[in-house]
Amino acid sequence: MVKPTSDCRTLLIAIEAEPYDDTANQQLVDNAGGVGIVKFPNGPDNSYTFNVLGFDSFNSRYVNNQRNTVVQNYRKKLT
Repeated sequence: MVKPTSDCRTLLIAIEAEPYDDTANQQLVDNAGGVGIVKFPNGPDNSYTFNVLGFDSFNSRYVNNQRNTVVQNYRKKLT
């Protein structure tokens, strides 16, 4: 997904990293997703900056949060 701001000087880009099988190395590769931010301070015909906001800081919260997610609650009802 790409979402421009109303002045078209900033783009928000969903970095949708999905796991895939690396058959050559026989392993599952699960790249990190994030949000890319492209800024054109002087308009789209000039230079730009690109930054990525990752979700790595949420990894430490996973164990505590997984008990209270919609998916986890749904799984409990199925078992």
